[in-house]
Amino acid sequence: MNLPDSDDPLATLLRSEDPEIDLPLAALLVEADHASSSDVEGALESYHQFVLAAVCTISGEREPMNVVRALNDYFFVQHGMRGNTADFYDPRNCYLSQVLRRGLGTAATLAIPYIGALRESGYACRPVMLPGQLVLHIGADIFVDLFDGGRVFDAAEALRKARRATGGGVVTPHVPAPLTNKDLTLRILRTLKRAFRAAARITPLFRLSAYCRPPQEGSRRSEIAACCTMISATGGARSTICRAILLERPRHTTPTMCRARSRMLTIWRFG
Repeated sequence: MNLPDSDDPLATLLRSEDPEIDLPLAALLVEADHASSSDVEGALESYHQFVLAAVCTISGEREPMNVVRALNDYFFVQHGMRGNTADFYDPRNCYLSQVLRRGLGTAATLAIPYIGALRESGYACRPVMLPGQLVLHIGADIFVDLFDGGRVFDAAEALRKARRATGGGVVTPHVPAPLTNKDLTLRILRTLKRAFRAAARITPLFRLSAYCRPPQEGSRRSEIAACCTMISATGGARSTICRAILLERPRHTTPTMCRARSRMLTIWRFG
């Protein structure tokens, strides 16, 4: 495995001009950034073994629907994988090695090995976003909802879903644009960010903000305000505040993060 030559290999991947970055590596680097016990090389080897075993189940099969049935059996029956509906914002749902170990994840993390098996076998597949729902588009007319146990539907149902979600606003056959590997990685990061925000975990939230910079100034102000509110709610927990503000990794030097640090230090010093 060749990590990007950088103190921050995940940031290096995300800055790449190529949108089709190494997806499993990027996902494992997300995990390594927040789970101190993460072994990227070992986890990547385990991932490849899992995917190669999945490839064996579809070896020689050319009919797309039969391929999907075989993969669904491997993922959702043999390995009991499923979307974590009980605790969607458990951070472990965003950690690829934990998803493979526990069988619980988000649509994005479940998609990584599924896509890996399909692409390794030479099948065309692409992750796409229906309104509020990430699914895989396989072949000409097969959609697979991995979060719902691999439920299969066609383009007609995809159109019905889009119409329901938009109040009838979609009137043409709905084939959304595919997501890139970088898009999927950023989606995992945004889900993890929501999980840390919900748990008021300031330090990892601060770290993630450097990767998931909101696109608009109003959103950036809201992000800073949310962090400030969480720090204010910690009362006298100075050790937590110090760690989040003063001891963070030096790579977070964007203008937005500098303003956030300044504002948070003011709150810490003067309440």
